[in-house]
Amino acid sequence: MAGRTSETDKLSATPQGTLLLETSPVPVRAKRGDTFQDVDLTLERRADGSIGPKVSAASVSFGGGGDRTLATMAADGKALTLTWPGQTLPEPVLNGPNATYPDAAGPGIDLMVTATATGMTHYVVVKTPQAAENPDLERIEFGVQAPGLQLREQPDGAVSAVDASGEEVFTAPEPQMWEGVTPAEHARPDSPDPDAVSAGPAPGANVKPMAVEVGSGQVAVVPDRELLESADTKYPLVIDPGWQTWNTGREADDDGYGSRDSGWAYVDRTHEDQSYWKPTRLPTGRETEDYTDKRSFIRMNVDRLHRGANGRKVKINSVAITFDTQHAWSCTARDVRLFNMEHFSSTTTWNTRPDGYIPAGSGWDTSWLATKSVGDKGRPECGDDGEANDVRFTGGNLARLVQWATDNGWDIFTLGIYPDADHNDAHTWKVFDPDPRMTVEFSHYPDPPSEVHMTNGGTKRYSCVQGAERPWLGVSHDRQLRADLRDLDGDNSGLYTGQLLRGRFEVYQEVTDGNNAVIDSWYRYSPEDGTPADGPFEKASADSGKLHASVTLARQDPSNTPNGGTFYRWRVQAEDETYLDGDWSPWCEFMVDGKRPKSPSVSSPDYPKELWSGYDSVARRYKSTNFTFGSGGSGDVVKYGYKFSDGTKGEKAVSLGQSSSVPWTPKKFGWQWVEVTSYDRAGNPSPTVKYEFGVEQPPRDAGWSMDDAGGGVARAVGQTGVDRPAANIVFSGGPTQGEPGNRGAAMPADKAVRFNGTDQYGAVNPVLDTGTGGQAVPLVDTANRFMFSAWVRLDTTSGDRVAVSQTAADGSVFELGWLGARWTFRHRASNGTVIAQAVQSQATPSNGSSWTDNWVSLMAGYDPIADEIWLRTEAPYAKSPDCVRDYGEELCDPEPVLRPQTVTVSHTWTPAAGQGALLIGATTAVGGGKGSYWSGWLDDMQLWPLSHPDDTVLSVIYNETVQDQLFAGMTLRLVNVNSGHCLDVTGGGTASGVNVRQLNCNAGAAQNWQFTDVGDGYYTLTNSNSGKCLDIDGTDGSGTADGRNAWQYDCNGSEGQQWKPEKKDGGYWLKSRRSNKCLVVDGSSTTSGSNVSQWSCQDGVRGQVWNITEEKRHELNNITYRLHGFGSGKCLEVAGASSDPGANVRQGNCSGATSQDWTFRHQGDSYYSLTNVNSGECLEVAGASPNAGANVVQGNCLPGEPRQSWKVVAVGDDGNQGYRLTAKHSGLVLEVSDASTADGANVVQNTPEEPVQPHQVWKLGCLPSSLWRCTG
Repeated sequence: MAGRTSETDKLSATPQGTLLLETSPVPVRAKRGDTFQDVDLTLERRADGSIGPKVSAASVSFGGGGDRTLATMAADGKALTLTWPGQTLPEPVLNGPNATYPDAAGPGIDLMVTATATGMTHYVVVKTPQAAENPDLERIEFGVQAPGLQLREQPDGAVSAVDASGEEVFTAPEPQMWEGVTPAEHARPDSPDPDAVSAGPAPGANVKPMAVEVGSGQVAVVPDRELLESADTKYPLVIDPGWQTWNTGREADDDGYGSRDSGWAYVDRTHEDQSYWKPTRLPTGRETEDYTDKRSFIRMNVDRLHRGANGRKVKINSVAITFDTQHAWSCTARDVRLFNMEHFSSTTTWNTRPDGYIPAGSGWDTSWLATKSVGDKGRPECGDDGEANDVRFTGGNLARLVQWATDNGWDIFTLGIYPDADHNDAHTWKVFDPDPRMTVEFSHYPDPPSEVHMTNGGTKRYSCVQGAERPWLGVSHDRQLRADLRDLDGDNSGLYTGQLLRGRFEVYQEVTDGNNAVIDSWYRYSPEDGTPADGPFEKASADSGKLHASVTLARQDPSNTPNGGTFYRWRVQAEDETYLDGDWSPWCEFMVDGKRPKSPSVSSPDYPKELWSGYDSVARRYKSTNFTFGSGGSGDVVKYGYKFSDGTKGEKAVSLGQSSSVPWTPKKFGWQWVEVTSYDRAGNPSPTVKYEFGVEQPPRDAGWSMDDAGGGVARAVGQTGVDRPAANIVFSGGPTQGEPGNRGAAMPADKAVRFNGTDQYGAVNPVLDTGTGGQAVPLVDTANRFMFSAWVRLDTTSGDRVAVSQTAADGSVFELGWLGARWTFRHRASNGTVIAQAVQSQATPSNGSSWTDNWVSLMAGYDPIADEIWLRTEAPYAKSPDCVRDYGEELCDPEPVLRPQTVTVSHTWTPAAGQGALLIGATTAVGGGKGSYWSGWLDDMQLWPLSHPDDTVLSVIYNETVQDQLFAGMTLRLVNVNSGHCLDVTGGGTASGVNVRQLNCNAGAAQNWQFTDVGDGYYTLTNSNSGKCLDIDGTDGSGTADGRNAWQYDCNGSEGQQWKPEKKDGGYWLKSRRSNKCLVVDGSSTTSGSNVSQWSCQDGVRGQVWNITEEKRHELNNITYRLHGFGSGKCLEVAGASSDPGANVRQGNCSGATSQDWTFRHQGDSYYSLTNVNSGECLEVAGASPNAGANVVQGNCLPGEPRQSWKVVAVGDDGNQGYRLTAKHSGLVLEVSDASTADGANVVQNTPEEPVQPHQVWKLGCLPSSLWRCTG
């Protein structure tokens, strides 16, 4: 495994998915380039003539002969060279790790060197007694060259070469000499076996330590003279001063198991106070005859097992320890035993040798580890050859010990090498190299799972949680339980990447008795049939080293509780291919809810479902409201999602099953909706509810098309298209009427008024409020929001030119026009000082023309709530006969003359009410009189109670639409724009085939038409009097020709009875689906009684344009009236001005109290609710009684409630004589009981009387606040 090999350790992987650690206390590998090679101490001659091992971690070389160099060692950037003091060394004889220089020290005296795993040793081998007499053996001196090092003699007789810091770089143990004791059959004193020499003293050998003398540049040993001269000495005689170059440090006796350094030693009972630290051999053997007993100890490193695991659990599968047998006394088999020992150190002797060690708490009864019979090892005649010389210890308690060491974080343990327990003879003598290789096959237990989470058919992750934080999940057939599994054996950071893993998932489901029952335990889940199945082991990701395990849980929610919900918990563990299971993850809990919430409820107090409402005419703005969403009876709703048709959307979180409200303010008028979906804890959506409602068009105060051909008056119309004669513009000075308007040649019927710029103007004079003693009420209330719009065209750009102006009560003036050579809206004080002004910056048209060549749209307004005035300007294109203006599109010149621009300016003037006339084409001059007369044309002017126009209002303004909305379900009148007469059934006939004509509008039922939506924008029009449908005479066989007569006919759904309103200037075409022709007054006659037919649709034919409007003379919706009894003159009021629901309603003397004021709000199809201004309660029939004579009271307003809905039916000429109010739930009318005229007389519902009686008729009395809107 790359990156996991060192001189002493190697980590590899097995095909079975386990790991194999090979470790040795000494280097058994050496790095060559980028790779490690096994140590091979076989000596070879090098290119420079020196001798050295083929592969060694110790940097050692020997002399090749021909000079006196014996050996050179290098470590840590330092070197030490030994030289032979005698003659030049001969060429050595090589034998494995040994090199012998024959007779180098004299006749019969060989010099031998041996490469060891940690350095070298050298021997002087005296082969005969005669050689022992050589006087040079009295003191053997070696030359030493060691730059940067200092030689020191240690107290125990060892020699060290230390650096400047005192650290040992090279060491040599106390030198020894011993006689050669060898079985007779193997004795070859004249040619000793190098392995036998390097194996050290044999059992029974006489061993003597030697003195050491350290001098400058030399180290000398002094052999024992007695052993040299004794006649009993056995030969060969070996003199041994060895050297270490690796891990040379010493240890004190108290160095405990915290040491991670390698160490080995042996003890000898013969020399019981002598320590043998890091020798070149590990002997063991016992012989009672000569009192010989040797034991060896060596530390084995196991730190890689627990330190590399980073806290992970490790499973030890097997352990083997292999020693190389360096030498044996004989080939006779004897046991060698291994024990777990206490600690030892560099000063350990026979007398201080360690005992066997049994860890506390282990429960073991022995420190014994393993035994191996050794017989055919250690001698050439025993088969000594390479690996055949290995002794491999397995089984026993080795794995138990290493498991304990790993579990308890040991870095090392100590092996004791003991001889046979049953024999005490020389055959027990075995000598091992100090390079045992311990091989540990192990696995890491898989890590605890990480990233434990689940998904529920999407990408959202649900973390592993318990208790109140557990997620609620909806039904999903792709519910994934997920976790990342990792095994250190499969870590791609250098460990084995082929380790295979799989996840074991365990899931519990709560059953109805409240207990937890396991539903499955599996590795993989088969979604096809929902059954668990063992899955394959899989390889971890090469990028992360993790296996992304998952299973699909198909189980859902079997609960039958009202809100659903089944409890689950699950956990996961990893299993590797060796069947080791990691720790379980924590339990992860979740709930499955398979039941959708019920449809939510939606309500709004200001925008009832499927009704028109929502404009506050007093505040002059759309009503802000709250929409309330209810759970619909589902107790587990936690959130509502909503989206309005104007794009407003969001979510509201709630407590379980609670309702919620969201504020909303319309951005425009028209038919709108809000879609609401509720969600339970599991995210299950309810059915989406679409709540539709209408936002009323702001009630235009007045509009002047300027299309009047003459007469000195510009006719005013109100919100519903009815005339407002009090708001007519009365011209002075004779401005020219009937000039071409801003629509140009594309619409010849569009006209404008031209002013001469000197003395011509128009005025809308105030009306007198008879209820306040004749107070003059101007059309424009400058204390409230207002907005002007006009199409203007100059015929000169010189001077100031005012298109429209209004004076306030403090004498200041609002002026809109060409002022200071810019389009401007300003507020000017009476002395001429400009208080505030909004100015359009563009001085000239963008196309290089003059303003005199272009129509310009001016809009301007004042908002006292926001404290601002504003000006909007636009000139879409240069007017030409080929151009048609359609709001929102630029159909001609691609470059507008003046792009739409709005300028807003802060304005903190204290609002003052309007005063005097609304001036058209002039302003009130400083000091009185008129001034700044308009010079040019004015067209299509409008006045709105708005702060700013929204998109829908702009559409109305630019298309001159009074009320552009859906007509479905409404009963309306069709007023011909050209004549002002109403579409009528001749003579009020009820039979099929009765002719249709135009007639003076009279509020009769024969002029009322109910619109029924039949799709694609088409409606059928059913006459309220006859129940027959508007149709075209088809007796010619087709009914598609120009001039075919319009009549009423039995409703049959045919295409001849289907009509599409198509918006045109000032009204609508009504196009037949069958013929695609338009309903027209023959000859565009203005005479009452003129015939109506169909004709090919053509722009500019005003007889084809119809205003579709309500059938009342009065505007009702959102207007407050006092209801005067026609027979009594008394006012409808709440008794005692009570604000309590259920309070009685009666008639009383008109006093001006708000308990007599009633606000009409449209509920659809000419039905209205009447809200008392004082109490806020609605007029209703008590108990929703259907009976004649049932009392009438006030009650909590409920939009659309039939007992509070009253159809307002005109009496007389278009409501001139008053109205009857018919209760929707009963069909009975509101009347003063017993036709009383007395103050306090009761009001009830009763059967309508024919002819109409005064006590069942109510006239509408205007209030000053709505004087201009309620006066037809």
